[in-house]
Amino acid sequence: MKRLLSLIFTGLSLGVQAQVLKGLKADPVSAATKPADSGMSLMPLVQMTVALLIVFALIKWLLPKVVAKMQTKGGAGSGGIQIEESAPIGSSTLYLVKVRGQEVLLTADSSGLRLLCELRPAGPEPKEAPAFFEKLDEAIEETPAAFRPEPRVAKAAVMRVDDLDSAMARLERLAS
Repeated sequence: MKRLLSLIFTGLSLGVQAQVLKGLKADPVSAATKPADSGMSLMPLVQMTVALLIVFALIKWLLPKVVAKMQTKGGAGSGGIQIEESAPIGSSTLYLVKVRGQEVLLTADSSGLRLLCELRPAGPEPKEAPAFFEKLDEAIEETPAAFRPEPRVAKAAVMRVDDLDSAMARLERLAS
């Protein structure tokens, strides 16, 4: 883009210089038809300035819109091919490309393009495996009522105070 602008600016400035130099050279044909000018006219400079402004405006606002339309309609983005990501790796480049909804991993180096692998879309994340007691409850619920074990009342885990004292005394005897 900068090179294009510099070429246009250089070409226009050379054109103005040529017009200025042309005005210095005597032209036998036009000298006979024109009355002698007392000074140099500013009209070519004004015309050149207006032309430059038009060209800069076109480059600044119109060119990006045209390039964007070219990329989406007829450029590299058409046909269902999109480059999702790219990363340089050593002397080659790794590309993640989406082709008609399927993702592929490519590498490009001096020998050409190579397909590394086809990536499958990620499915839903697997659920956390249920705990053992959840599986046991499911199994009990699925068994017919005739085969279900009868719920037993668990013995109270609370011990009486005298049972605790006797248990502590036994532990002390074992420890000594």
